[in-house]
Amino acid sequence: MKAVLFLYPIRAYVDSCLRKLGFDKYGPEAFDWDPGWLSMLIHHRYRKQGYRINWLMLQPSVDPALNHISSMSPYLLSAKGDTSLSAGISYWEFATSHSYPDPNLILDQLSFYPLELVLGGFHLDDCVYRVAACAVQRGWPTFIDEDITDRFFETMMQDPVPLIRSTPLVPFRCTDEIAAALA
Repeated sequence: MKAVLFLYPIRAYVDSCLRKLGFDKYGPEAFDWDPGWLSMLIHHRYRKQGYRINWLMLQPSVDPALNHISSMSPYLLSAKGDTSLSAGISYWEFATSHSYPDPNLILDQLSFYPLELVLGGFHLDDCVYRVAACAVQRGWPTFIDEDITDRFFETMMQDPVPLIRSTPLVPFRCTDEIAAALA
Protein backbone atom coordinates (compact mmCIF):
# COMPACT_ATOMS: atom_id res chain seq x y z
CA MET A 1 0.00 0.00 0.00
CA LYS A 2 1.13 3.55 -0.73
CA ALA A 3 0.87 6.07 2.07
CA VAL A 4 1.14 9.77 2.83
CA LEU A 5 2.26 10.79 6.29
CA PHE A 6 1.45 14.44 7.02
CA LEU A 7 3.17 15.73 10.15
CA TYR A 8 1.31 18.05 12.48
CA PRO A 9 -1.65 19.45 10.51
CA ILE A 10 -2.56 21.46 13.58
CA ARG A 11 -4.19 24.86 13.64
CA ALA A 12 -1.20 26.45 15.44
CA TYR A 13 1.24 25.67 12.61
CA VAL A 14 -1.07 26.56 9.73
CA ASP A 15 -2.17 29.79 11.42
CA SER A 16 1.47 30.72 12.07
CA CYS A 17 2.31 30.37 8.36
CA LEU A 18 -0.74 32.42 7.41
CA ARG A 19 0.15 35.16 9.92
CA LYS A 20 3.65 35.43 8.43
CA LEU A 21 2.00 36.15 5.09
CA GLY A 22 -0.38 38.73 6.53
CA PHE A 23 -3.65 36.76 6.41
CA ASP A 24 -4.61 38.06 9.84
CA LYS A 25 -3.80 41.66 8.87
CA TYR A 26 -5.24 41.82 5.34
CA GLY A 27 -7.79 39.01 5.40
CA PRO A 28 -8.07 36.09 2.97
CA GLU A 29 -9.80 38.26 0.35
CA ALA A 30 -6.52 40.15 -0.17
CA PHE A 31 -4.90 36.99 -1.54
CA ASP A 32 -5.59 35.32 -4.85
CA TRP A 33 -5.39 31.80 -3.41
CA ASP A 34 -7.14 29.80 -0.72
CA PRO A 35 -5.19 28.03 2.07
CA GLY A 36 -7.59 25.11 1.54
CA TRP A 37 -5.67 24.43 -1.69
CA LEU A 38 -3.21 22.43 0.42
CA SER A 39 -5.98 19.99 1.28
CA MET A 40 -6.96 19.81 -2.40
CA LEU A 41 -3.37 18.92 -3.34
CA ILE A 42 -3.36 16.03 -0.90
CA HIS A 43 -6.74 14.86 -2.18
CA HIS A 44 -5.93 15.01 -5.91
CA ARG A 45 -2.30 13.92 -5.81
CA TYR A 46 -2.67 11.17 -3.29
CA ARG A 47 -6.09 10.19 -1.92
CA LYS A 48 -7.62 9.92 -5.42
CA GLN A 49 -4.59 7.87 -6.51
CA GLY A 50 -5.18 5.25 -3.79
CA TYR A 51 -2.73 6.45 -1.17
CA ARG A 52 -3.73 6.05 2.46
CA ILE A 53 -3.55 9.43 4.18
CA ASN A 54 -2.12 9.46 7.72
CA TRP A 55 -2.29 12.59 9.87
CA LEU A 56 0.29 12.78 12.67
CA MET A 57 -1.04 14.86 15.53
CA LEU A 58 0.75 16.57 18.40
CA GLN A 59 -1.39 16.22 21.46
CA PRO A 60 -2.95 19.24 23.16
CA SER A 61 -3.67 17.08 26.19
CA VAL A 62 -1.34 16.01 29.00
CA ASP A 63 -2.30 12.44 28.06
CA PRO A 64 -0.25 11.67 24.93
CA ALA A 65 -2.30 8.54 24.26
CA LEU A 66 -5.24 10.74 23.27
CA ASN A 67 -5.41 11.65 19.61
CA HIS A 68 -7.31 14.89 19.09
CA ILE A 69 -8.17 15.26 15.44
CA SER A 70 -10.26 18.24 16.56
CA SER A 71 -7.08 20.30 16.85
CA MET A 72 -6.57 19.88 13.11
CA SER A 73 -6.51 23.04 11.03
CA PRO A 74 -9.80 23.73 9.26
CA TYR A 75 -7.78 24.18 6.06
CA LEU A 76 -6.76 20.51 6.09
CA LEU A 77 -9.62 18.10 5.67
CA SER A 78 -9.61 14.53 6.89
CA ALA A 79 -11.74 12.14 4.86
CA LYS A 80 -13.25 8.71 5.36
CA GLY A 81 -10.47 6.15 5.32
CA ASP A 82 -7.80 8.55 6.61
CA THR A 83 -5.93 7.59 9.76
CA SER A 84 -4.94 9.77 12.68
CA LEU A 85 -1.67 8.86 14.41
CA SER A 86 -0.21 10.07 17.69
CA ALA A 87 3.17 11.81 17.88
CA GLY A 88 3.39 10.65 21.49
CA ILE A 89 4.03 14.13 22.90
CA SER A 90 1.91 17.20 23.35
CA TYR A 91 2.28 20.48 21.55
CA TRP A 92 3.22 22.00 24.91
CA GLU A 93 6.04 19.47 25.49
CA PHE A 94 7.35 19.95 21.98
CA ALA A 95 7.24 23.77 22.13
CA THR A 96 8.74 24.20 25.60
CA SER A 97 11.33 21.44 25.86
CA HIS A 98 12.18 21.03 22.18
CA SER A 99 11.81 17.28 22.63
CA TYR A 100 11.23 15.50 19.35
CA PRO A 101 8.76 12.70 18.83
CA ASP A 102 10.45 9.36 18.26
CA PRO A 103 10.41 8.67 14.49
CA ASN A 104 10.35 4.92 15.16
CA LEU A 105 7.24 5.30 17.33
CA ILE A 106 5.64 7.30 14.53
CA LEU A 107 6.48 4.81 11.77
CA ASP A 108 5.54 1.81 13.93
CA GLN A 109 1.96 3.11 13.93
CA LEU A 110 1.60 2.47 10.21
CA SER A 111 -0.24 -0.84 10.16
CA PHE A 112 1.45 -1.97 6.94
CA TYR A 113 4.77 -1.92 5.14
CA PRO A 114 4.44 0.96 2.69
CA LEU A 115 5.31 0.28 -0.93
CA GLU A 116 5.88 4.02 -1.08
CA LEU A 117 5.85 6.59 1.72
CA VAL A 118 5.33 10.26 0.87
CA LEU A 119 5.98 12.76 3.64
CA GLY A 120 4.62 16.26 4.06
CA GLY A 121 3.73 18.63 6.85
CA PHE A 122 5.59 20.77 9.36
CA HIS A 123 8.49 21.49 9.29
CA LEU A 124 10.35 20.33 6.21
CA ASP A 125 13.88 21.14 7.40
CA ASP A 126 13.37 19.50 10.77
CA CYS A 127 10.70 16.96 11.66
CA VAL A 128 9.85 15.92 8.09
CA TYR A 129 13.53 15.20 7.40
CA ARG A 130 13.87 13.32 10.71
CA VAL A 131 11.00 10.96 9.93
CA ALA A 132 12.14 10.55 6.31
CA ALA A 133 15.66 9.61 7.44
CA CYS A 134 14.24 6.97 9.80
CA ALA A 135 12.01 5.53 7.05
CA VAL A 136 14.99 5.30 4.67
CA GLN A 137 16.99 3.50 7.39
CA ARG A 138 14.16 0.94 7.49
CA GLY A 139 14.56 0.44 3.75
CA TRP A 140 11.22 2.02 2.89
CA PRO A 141 10.88 3.82 -0.46
CA THR A 142 10.53 7.36 0.87
CA PHE A 143 9.68 10.63 -0.85
CA ILE A 144 9.04 14.18 0.33
CA ASP A 145 6.54 16.31 -1.55
CA GLU A 146 7.68 19.85 -0.68
CA ASP A 147 4.42 21.19 -2.09
CA ILE A 148 2.58 19.71 0.90
CA THR A 149 5.01 20.95 3.55
CA ASP A 150 5.28 24.34 5.23
CA ARG A 151 6.92 25.52 1.97
CA PHE A 152 3.45 25.44 0.38
CA PHE A 153 2.54 28.82 1.85
CA GLU A 154 5.61 30.67 0.54
CA THR A 155 5.34 28.99 -2.86
CA MET A 156 1.70 29.98 -3.26
CA MET A 157 2.67 33.63 -2.79
CA GLN A 158 4.84 33.37 -5.92
CA ASP A 159 3.11 30.86 -8.20
CA PRO A 160 0.10 28.61 -7.77
CA VAL A 161 1.06 25.04 -6.94
CA PRO A 162 -0.52 22.75 -9.59
CA LEU A 163 -2.94 20.04 -8.45
CA ILE A 164 -1.01 17.44 -10.43
CA ARG A 165 2.78 17.34 -10.29
CA SER A 166 4.54 17.94 -13.60
CA THR A 167 7.61 15.99 -12.48
CA PRO A 168 7.87 12.79 -10.44
CA LEU A 169 9.01 12.87 -6.84
CA VAL A 170 12.66 12.02 -6.25
CA PRO A 171 13.48 9.37 -3.60
CA PHE A 172 14.69 10.96 -0.36
CA ARG A 173 18.37 10.60 0.44
CA CYS A 174 19.68 11.59 3.82
CA THR A 175 22.78 13.52 2.80
CA ASP A 176 25.65 14.19 5.19
CA GLU A 177 24.47 17.82 5.35
CA ILE A 178 20.94 16.81 6.39
CA ALA A 179 22.27 14.25 8.89
CA ALA A 180 24.53 16.88 10.47
CA ALA A 181 21.68 19.38 10.72
CA LEU A 182 19.49 16.80 12.46
CA ALA A 183 22.16 15.69 14.93
